[in-house]
Amino acid sequence: MTIRRTKILATLGPASREPAILDELIRAGLDAVRLNFSHGTHEAHAETYRRVREASARAKKPIAVLQDLQGPKVRIGLVKGEMPVPSGSQLVITTRQLEGENGVVSTVYAGLPRDVVAGDSILLDEGRITLRVREIRGEDIVCDVEDGGFLSSNKGINVPGAALTTSAMTPKDEADLRFGLALGVDFVALSFVRRGTDVENLREVMRGLGRVVPIVAKIEKPQASMLSTRSCGRAKASWWPEEISASRSRSSTSRLTRRGSSAPPTRLESSSSPRRRCSSR
Repeated sequence: MTIRRTKILATLGPASREPAILDELIRAGLDAVRLNFSHGTHEAHAETYRRVREASARAKKPIAVLQDLQGPKVRIGLVKGEMPVPSGSQLVITTRQLEGENGVVSTVYAGLPRDVVAGDSILLDEGRITLRVREIRGEDIVCDVEDGGFLSSNKGINVPGAALTTSAMTPKDEADLRFGLALGVDFVALSFVRRGTDVENLREVMRGLGRVVPIVAKIEKPQASMLSTRSCGRAKASWWPEEISASRSRSSTSRLTRRGSSAPPTRLESSSSPRRRCSSR
């Protein structure tokens, strides 16, 4: 008999958390659901959690629940409408409080000017706009636009090559973690992991809250590839919670129990809308 070693993880939304849809997803092979704490209220997540547990009981199949913490969000501030950012032009990112227009936008992350240097690449809006840092002028980061587009308020900023000094966990994450552990989640995913201590710090917070669950480290920064073997060894955890595996072993219909082993790393991808290009050439 062939054992399926890959787990199917689904992010639930308002439509897919409906009981009939959940039942269909489980029949199709769903193994775990993701609660995205970048969006939604605690009340909404609690309702989704309840529906998942009920659907799991109906199907007589254990379904794990993963809490995905938001992590630090480095974003631009408000922009007047939709601002064109043509390829070949310059864009200034500043920590000064202003509404973006005419090639200047603000950022809510005050440490950005000290964390980047000339030559760094900056990606805006999930990589739809690519910048190259030309120089730092106090609070202003002057960038050349390599791949342009259109920019609106609150879009994300990613600096692939820079080690941002912001913490991997924010006060919001700690409040969300407290809620999620009390709710009963099986896993916690940590965003923007850069070093082994990020994972260790999360585990220490869990200990303080009285419940420790397996941690999924989301590898989104190049610095994460430099994690030491020692740090990774302390941070590693089996892919499936012990209680989930034990429950599966009691089920005559289970095909996925894998005792004493860990699943291979999982690569999660998100879809994005097509890029709208804007060029001055």
